[in-house]
Amino acid sequence: MKTILILGAGLSSSSLVRYLLNNSSQNNWQVRIVDQDLDLVKRKINGNPNGVALSFNALSPEERRPEIERADIVISMLPARFHIEVALDCIDLK
Repeated sequence: MKTILILGAGLSSSSLVRYLLNNSSQNNWQVRIVDQDLDLVKRKINGNPNGVALSFNALSPEERRPEIERADIVISMLPARFHIEVALDCIDLK
């Protein structure tokens, strides 16, 4: 199973989350979604068994790096100014 990590579950992530979850069974994906608002993530997952709701501060390297390390694909839906930090973590953790 491939693990997809989405950092941020704001409004702009809704279509992406829906697409990934709708295609998760046929593609053998686990979609892990992080946001500080756990209830928001749970609503977006909407009971899909391949979705995992996580809540932590994705802006904190200490909190996000363990999840990045276990993911096959990382998608940052954080504000653009944080993409570089996330990309550097991805490169560092391979």
